Amino acid sequence: MPKMFFKIFTSYNRKISFYDSFKKNPYLIDKYKELLKNYEPEKIIMLSHTNVAADELKDAILDLPEMKERGLRKKFFKYKICTIHSFCKSKLLKKELRT
Repeated sequence: MPKMFFKIFTSYNRKISFYDSFKKNPYLIDKYKELLKNYEPEKIIMLSHTNVAADELKDAILDLPEMKERGLRKKFFKYKICTIHSFCKSKLLKKELRT
C-alpha cells in the first residue's frame, strides 16, 4: 500500500475518512464500498489535501455499479468527497447562516 494517512472515525453518526493521495489506489474504493454496506452515501465523508485527489476519487466512486444504481452525480459529493479546506468552509458557512 502506498504511503498515505488514512483514518476513519465516527462523528455525529457519520463516517469520515482523511486521505493524502488517491493515485488509482483500489483500497479507498474498497473501503468506500465497505462503508456503503452500513451507511448511506449521505453519511460518508472522505477528505483530501488536494482537489485532484478528491476529483479522482469522486470519479472512481461514481463508476461503481452501486452508485450508478442510485443515479448520483458528481455534484452530490460536493462536500462529501472534497478537500479538508472546502469541508471546513462549508461547515463554517452553515454555522454562520444559523447564527
